[in-house]
Amino acid sequence: MDSSPPPMDSTLSGAQPVEAATQPSPAPLPLPTPPTNTTPFKYKYSEAAPNPFPDEVSDAVWNKIYTAADSRIYNKNNKSAIESRKIRQKGFTRDLAIQMCREKLAQGLIHTDATGSTVLARSLKSQPTKKQAPEPSSSSRDATPTSDKMAAMSISEQIKSEGRNRKAVSVGPSTSSNQGTPGPSSAPTVPKMSPTKPDKPSSLKRKGTATVVKKPKKPKNQTRVNTPSGRDGQTPASNNFMDDDGDSDSNDGGEYCICRGPDDHRMMVNCEGGCDDWFHCSCIGMDIADAKELLDRFICDTCKTDEKFTTWKRMCRNVKLTGCRKACRPNADPPSKFCSDECKYAWGVWTKRNRFREEDIPSMGGALNVSEVEEILTQCQNMTDLELLGRKPRLAMRDGADPSRPVGLDYLTPEEKDVMAEYTARQEKIQEEIKCIKGQLELLTMLQRRAKAAIGHPLSPHKTPCGFDGRATFNDAQFNAWRETAEGIQAFKTESAGPRTKDSLHINRIEPLIGEETPLEPDLPAELKGMCLNSAKKCRHGDWYEMCRVDAGFRIKNLRDEFKKLQNRTDFIIDDAETREATKDYDAHNTVEQLF
Repeated sequence: MDSSPPPMDSTLSGAQPVEAATQPSPAPLPLPTPPTNTTPFKYKYSEAAPNPFPDEVSDAVWNKIYTAADSRIYNKNNKSAIESRKIRQKGFTRDLAIQMCREKLAQGLIHTDATGSTVLARSLKSQPTKKQAPEPSSSSRDATPTSDKMAAMSISEQIKSEGRNRKAVSVGPSTSSNQGTPGPSSAPTVPKMSPTKPDKPSSLKRKGTATVVKKPKKPKNQTRVNTPSGRDGQTPASNNFMDDDGDSDSNDGGEYCICRGPDDHRMMVNCEGGCDDWFHCSCIGMDIADAKELLDRFICDTCKTDEKFTTWKRMCRNVKLTGCRKACRPNADPPSKFCSDECKYAWGVWTKRNRFREEDIPSMGGALNVSEVEEILTQCQNMTDLELLGRKPRLAMRDGADPSRPVGLDYLTPEEKDVMAEYTARQEKIQEEIKCIKGQLELLTMLQRRAKAAIGHPLSPHKTPCGFDGRATFNDAQFNAWRETAEGIQAFKTESAGPRTKDSLHINRIEPLIGEETPLEPDLPAELKGMCLNSAKKCRHGDWYEMCRVDAGFRIKNLRDEFKKLQNRTDFIIDDAETREATKDYDAHNTVEQLF
């Protein structure tokens, strides 16, 4: 008996027909092949390549972290790009960036977004993680939202915060802070020990918490101490510095000075040049005592100009005697060169003891004795007579005389008159030479304009000809002769130099040697006649205009210096004649004896 099952209809069993089963299935679409010529990521600094964390951090995020590390080193080196580049080339910037990247990974600030690329988050809230309820703790540090604060900061703010945390010295846990640590705690508080003020621990700033709240830059009217409004006395103090004996809350986390550090309670001065920045006295090499007593206005090197610069108050005159470095009192009534009456009295005692000699021996050019000083003060009726002592005597001007005419001209000797006549003649000749050189400069300008007009001329063999003209090398005699010709008169009348004419060709002409033929001048239009038509780049007359102009200016300068020397000698002769006449009676009682 056949045990095989009966045949079933294909339509009932749901099986496919034979033809349909034998048809081939459609081939799948080919997947796109990844590109093989992917361009590498372009970092801001070439030293950032390669990425040390290729599996965890994308190239874009690593570029941001490396740039932030370089900015940090740039600020620490007084914003010097040269020093920053040297440190970057040595690899120190890369080490700092790797350290910063590891910290970001540990804090969870670098995560993967929906597209599969890593992103540097500005806050932990942007990550797709579930918040876990914090475990109850009695520690004040657990109650401080450190990670949230740090995550909410930008990269630059985190760098500043890390620098301040390294400078801070923690002596114990704290539950309260002047920087805004929220929430009281039952944990005991260990106050900060201070060697200067042990009796007031509550007024000191307690450190130990990691919470950093950046405050705005403090206004000048609230942070400046020892301002004129808070000082007594007639001498106003400078209001552009910040002392180090104020409250410790002045450490607001800002960046000041050329060191770009915080307000670490050192003496600071404010720039009044426009930047309104604060500078540590120790960083700019300024003495703290001088800044408090003598500084009038401080201008930093960035804002310094010819009109704006640092000014100081006038120092007490007693500085050389007792070392007093305080400001004098110019606004007192009466004005005083001393800071106080005590310094004034001490100066008078020292002057009487050391400047005047008590013995009656004549001074003979040295220090005056008491009797000589008394005689001088007796003869001087007022301050004007005292100021005239030691000056040259002068003769009174005659009635009706010309005020501009020196008095000494009436008392010259014949020899002095002859010398002055020679000086005057030479000065007149110098004036004529200067006038001639100025005329040559005018001619040189005309020749330059003529050379520029020849550029691009259709008949010129070169596009930019040299344009040199022999008239540019005239000496004084040749120039004066050319100026008298019709060509020269027409040139200065129209302020335009034309070609050379027959009546002036003999001036500055190079005669051929014996047996040498004179080259014929080519037939050229008037615009190109008489000038060098070689290429300006290859001609031996290169930069002829500038050379002639500089030479003329140098000659004028030498002539003016000589003229000034002659004038000084003339004035000396006239002044000596007046002094000789005014002092002729001083030695009238002396006699001269001829011994041989």
